Amino acid sequence: MVVRPAARVARLVVGSWLLTGMLPAQAEIACPRIDGPKCRVALSTGIAMAYLEVGPAHGPAVILVHGLTDSSRSWSTTMDALHRLDPGLHVLAIDQRGHGASSMPPAAQCAAAPERCFRMADLAADLEAFMAAKGIAKATLAGHSLGTFVVQEVALTHPELVEQAVLVATPARGVDNVALRDFVLKEPVEGSWKAALEAKGKKYPAEF
Repeated sequence: MVVRPAARVARLVVGSWLLTGMLPAQAEIACPRIDGPKCRVALSTGIAMAYLEVGPAHGPAVILVHGLTDSSRSWSTTMDALHRLDPGLHVLAIDQRGHGASSMPPAAQCAAAPERCFRMADLAADLEAFMAAKGIAKATLAGHSLGTFVVQEVALTHPELVEQAVLVATPARGVDNVALRDFVLKEPVEGSWKAALEAKGKKYPAEF
């Protein structure tokens, strides 16, 4: 497993943002476009995961993992750029559980204590189950923000699944992280989002 240095990651991401445009119509996969329907697959972890996919199924796999409250949409131009740079790559962008078009975890197991079903281990287990469902033995995993924690969890617990790890906008740790505390939890989660939901009659945190 290789973790890409920050400078190389920056060049990859910036280059991908510059190479925007629609994917070729002859893409081999059924769900290659952000403006089209997504593919879905039932996972052994109990969710149905939505995803985008382009390139030959037998090609080297690259899986893109989005950040908090985002979806595969955040990787659309990167996915397009990677496909243009190397049409032989098998590029996939997932919607994590409870995000985008992916389902929430089973209510019977999680409704009473939803925080127990959104641990980093749960998100990593979904990614591992997705790889198994797609028949992908090893992949380059690229994560952004929250997605970097998921990629790190998989890399640390199942390094045999990870060819390379690309971490974009990642901290070294989540515990006592000032950015997470002040710029995610305080605002927007416990700031404007909380106020907007309470204005609609929702009770925090039970009905959020």
